[in-house]
Amino acid sequence: MLVSIVCRVIRLDIDNIQVYITALGHTQNFQVGMGEPWLIEEKKLLFNEEEPKKCMASVARRRNKATKQEENAAAIHGGVRHKSSGSLNYLKSDASLRHKYRMECKGTAGSGMRVTRHDLDKLRSECTPGQVPVFLIQFNEPTTLHTQDEWVLVPKTEWEKKVAQTDNDR
Repeated sequence: MLVSIVCRVIRLDIDNIQVYITALGHTQNFQVGMGEPWLIEEKKLLFNEEEPKKCMASVARRRNKATKQEENAAAIHGGVRHKSSGSLNYLKSDASLRHKYRMECKGTAGSGMRVTRHDLDKLRSECTPGQVPVFLIQFNEPTTLHTQDEWVLVPKTEWEKKVAQTDNDR
């Protein structure tokens, strides 16, 4: 392993100097008096080697990942992605599935995300009569943006209908 070491010596006054040694992104320093036999004295400096920090994916890559999430969510069930991610007045939310579901897709490369009541009420207000609001959350790896997990939020009444259907199918 190649390590860069930088040494700076700063004269504080006529009798003292400050020595700064930087390696592996850390700086250690010590003060030495000019009258001391410091050239013979050994100074032990400990530097911890840190793992290189992982870089977050670029804004463009995150935006492309969000668009693909919307397209995939709609395509799985034969739906369509809305242009401009629902920012058009006449076409709100991210996707519609056969006039039965209205979807909002969110993704994060962090450990979690906040979904507020306002987010859910807004999605519900964008539904046409008979549409069910569906809120899709995708968790992505920060550097590669590979999907790690996905969750879907639906109103409890819709969940209960699905559970009742499953019970009737038995």
